[in-house]
Amino acid sequence: MPLNGTFIMGQEQDLLGGGFNAQESFRGKIALLNIWNYTIDQQKIMEMSECRSIGNGNMFSLQKNAVKKFNVSENHVSMTEFCADEDDYWLLDGPNTFQESVRLCRAFGGSLHAPNTKEAVTKLYDYITDPNCVCKFITNVIVGITDEKEEGNWSTIASGETMKENFFLVGEPNGGRGENCAVMSRKVPAFIDYNCEEIWPYCAPCVTYRPLRIRGLCFNSEAETFMDLKGYVNESIFIRGYYGINIHNMLGTSEWHIFDSNLQKVIAEIHLSSDENYPIGRKMWTLKSKTCNHREGSLVPLVISPCNREEYACKNADCIPRSQLCDGVSDCVDLSDENSCNILGVPEGYKIIRPPEKEFGNTGPISMSVHVDVLRFLEVDDIRNLINLEAKIEMKWRDRRLTYYNLGDKIEDNELPISDLDRIWTPTLVFPSVY
Repeated sequence: MPLNGTFIMGQEQDLLGGGFNAQESFRGKIALLNIWNYTIDQQKIMEMSECRSIGNGNMFSLQKNAVKKFNVSENHVSMTEFCADEDDYWLLDGPNTFQESVRLCRAFGGSLHAPNTKEAVTKLYDYITDPNCVCKFITNVIVGITDEKEEGNWSTIASGETMKENFFLVGEPNGGRGENCAVMSRKVPAFIDYNCEEIWPYCAPCVTYRPLRIRGLCFNSEAETFMDLKGYVNESIFIRGYYGINIHNMLGTSEWHIFDSNLQKVIAEIHLSSDENYPIGRKMWTLKSKTCNHREGSLVPLVISPCNREEYACKNADCIPRSQLCDGVSDCVDLSDENSCNILGVPEGYKIIRPPEKEFGNTGPISMSVHVDVLRFLEVDDIRNLINLEAKIEMKWRDRRLTYYNLGDKIEDNELPISDLDRIWTPTLVFPSVY
């Protein structure tokens, strides 16, 4: 690859002379960018992926070559720090039990934080005792460990890995089989065991490892649906989209806004019920501006969850394989995967007496195919010139007004019930000589 021109990172080049194209720009972090003019062998790739080698490119290396930087921040870290697992977490208030805390972190695409070093325990303690902490008024901050399976053997909720060190307060744990969960002490950086079933206001430190996605709005690409947690606004978590769609709480209220920072306007809003703290999952939002084909003021279902395109998002933001949707078995805890499993979608204003329009043009008869399969002859009467037979008749036509949902791989899974057939236009086939 000859580098006899200008190599630009983070901005497409077509509009460089005419303006900034936000949709084709890069926002994020770049490190160890390298270019080689030959194929790298598998061993080298393995070494770089495991952080055993930096692997500077022979054509270009961000480590060695001079680079002009515009409106970026630069930070130098050691290889050990660069390759270490991220220990960032976000404090979410609202859960009243241990299991609610686990589910809340899972809904945000992560798991309960389980600090497993003295430094990590101290970091969490300093975080929650900071006067500006969003959980400063909540006493109990849960940590993601339990000894439910084996008394005295504390392991992480996320991986089941056994805790190698004891970070409990002196005299703790002391609850035996009655206290199999842990909270962070507010006095010193140490844990205290407690009853997992106790109902108290808790704060959950969540480590996120999957991006959130927002579905229900019209986007040009899948990347525009990606979102992640980026700090706090109005004393609550701030959800930032990769392409300018942000979600935040209105201070002191149950109201949340979806805000388009590119257009500088609110797209949608929602008022949560008293038992909800976050707009995660499948919820009805009110549009504050015309969006897609929806009018301002319309109620539209939007989904905010970590589920990817191969998964179905339950109402509570849990993810299940899409193949389990409408399969007759409730896989979602809230049973939402077996709700609204209708196949047929009939639009508002559909007229059952009006046939569908032609595919090309709006006049003339519609195209239809009729296939008659004679199964057997029951009787041949040559005196009366009559034939008694059984036949299977198949008619096909296209009605573009209809929408089909939840279609299965097998044709028998997609058979419409009589109740649906009574809602749509169907042709009448007449045999004049048959009685």
